[in-house]
Order: sequence, then structure tokens, then C-alpha cells
Amino acid sequence: METVFCYFSDYYVTTILYYDLIQIVRHVSDSISRGATALTGGSVEESLNAGGGTFHQPTVLVDVKLDMPPFYEETFGPVVPLLSFDSEDEAITIANDTK
Repeated sequence: METVFCYFSDYYVTTILYYDLIQIVRHVSDSISRGATALTGGSVEESLNAGGGTFHQPTVLVDVKLDMPPFYEETFGPVVPLLSFDSEDEAITIANDTK
């Protein structure tokens, strides 16, 4: 599969496998439905998919909880989940609890 790069809204993106696109959409939509917020992106880039590609907007999620998929499952796409912590020890515990 040829990698195709394109440019939109100040971001470079690349086409991704359809299976991964489905997983990205599931992770993002599930997280948003359970209280996370997309600071940027958050959806499939339809204008780019019209040419047969599979593109998802680069997405930054905030207010992510430990039980949301982007935290405990690997998301093979342009999604960054952010969560807060109260201390360095808590951050280490959270980081060591990932799968």
C-alpha cells in the first residue's frame, strides 16, 4: 500500500488502514460520549476520504478517564488522550497500569 501524505488545517496526515480507522472512530466517539472533550479534530476527514483514502483528523482528547479505550487500548491513529493527575507518584502508578 502506498503511503499518501496530504496537508490540511496546518497538519500533515497520512492514509490509514480501514480497520484502524474503525477503531479510531470507536475510541474517540466512546470517549466523547462518556465525558471526554476533543480540543481539536475528533472526526473522519470526509473531504479527503472522497478520493478513496481513509483519513481521521488529528485529535487531542481531554478529560480522559482510565476506563476509556484510548487510555487502555492502543489507538493506531492520530489521537492523543490527556488525563490529569495530582502527584508524580499518581502519574507513575497510572503509567505502570497501562496494558
